[in-house]
Amino acid sequence: MKFSAGYILLIGPVPPPHHGVAVSTQAILGSSFVKDFNVIHLDTSDRRGLDNFGVLDFVNVSLAVKRIGRLFIYCLLKNLKVVYLPLSQNNLGFFRDACFIWIAKLFSKAKIIVHYHGSETFISFREKTNSFMRWLIPVTLRRTDILIVLGERLKHIFASDVNSVEVVYNGTILNPALRGSSRQAVPETIQVSFLGRLCRAKGVLDLLYAIPIVREKHPQAQFLFAGEWRVREPETQAEALHFIAEHKLESSVKFLGKVEGKDKEDFLLKTDIFTFPSWIDSFPMAILEAMAASCPVISTKDTGAIPEVVLDGKTGVLVEKKRPGQIAHAIIRLIENPNLRISMGTAGRKRVKQHFTIEQSAQKLRSIFEALLHEV
Repeated sequence: MKFSAGYILLIGPVPPPHHGVAVSTQAILGSSFVKDFNVIHLDTSDRRGLDNFGVLDFVNVSLAVKRIGRLFIYCLLKNLKVVYLPLSQNNLGFFRDACFIWIAKLFSKAKIIVHYHGSETFISFREKTNSFMRWLIPVTLRRTDILIVLGERLKHIFASDVNSVEVVYNGTILNPALRGSSRQAVPETIQVSFLGRLCRAKGVLDLLYAIPIVREKHPQAQFLFAGEWRVREPETQAEALHFIAEHKLESSVKFLGKVEGKDKEDFLLKTDIFTFPSWIDSFPMAILEAMAASCPVISTKDTGAIPEVVLDGKTGVLVEKKRPGQIAHAIIRLIENPNLRISMGTAGRKRVKQHFTIEQSAQKLRSIFEALLHEV
């Protein structure tokens, strides 16, 4: 069904750089969702890189002002029915988002959908910010019609701020080339992989500290880290390199830098065990991509919606965050049980197919938009 009367304004970034919100926006724009609605995209990308997010500088301020102005023009010239935007969790980003919401409310009749892609970290952001922002956050959120989160475990964050909180899971492409059917049950070398931003809160050091424990029993294991170091965390990279040198891990650990496209596909197909021991992520796309490639996943319990994605004991192993010993024992368990690795990987791909494809995510979004449009 095509809704022809009026427009949906989709606010959000698209890659590059690649990060969860940008990939999600790109997925929506590339799905059948846009065939059902008249969609206008207001791009909020900052092409300079991830380390510029939330930084109060001239470029960020000027980009925000420019996009707020463009929204104002759309409100005046277009018949906006719905305005959709991702929600930031830093002062500059949230203030910009608040301007989007208030302008849309004051100068159009559009319904407002806000999509929060983060985890429980919004609670600490709210508690630690200044008094003005603590006032602005609830009065702004009350102006929204629907707030979307990435998992049932995250609905409580906004329960007191909005009337309606919906869950829309992230989705990924189920690439037939990534079935992982060629993966050997007993390979000569076990590859343990990490894919994502290399920073402390993603659990990179926790995984690194687990390696000597694993190597005591399985010296043949190789650990590959794909991703870029966070520029604003030079101490994390320095600590990692010092630990590698101190424990003579140079032959077991490799940092590949950013991997994309075919290189990422090859990286996942060669992965025997995928690890992502993050403290902060809500619904990591890297985990979905690994599961879609039939990789068993080791990640963290009680972190965002990860336990809704990775089923402990079925599609992977969940450990407590900041516990390198638990990570090591989970890796050892999967190294020593090749059939368990294969069965978990197979179950993970099946779970993605059943619940976490891009089209399933787009369908849930579509149903939310349709219900809201019928109220307009």
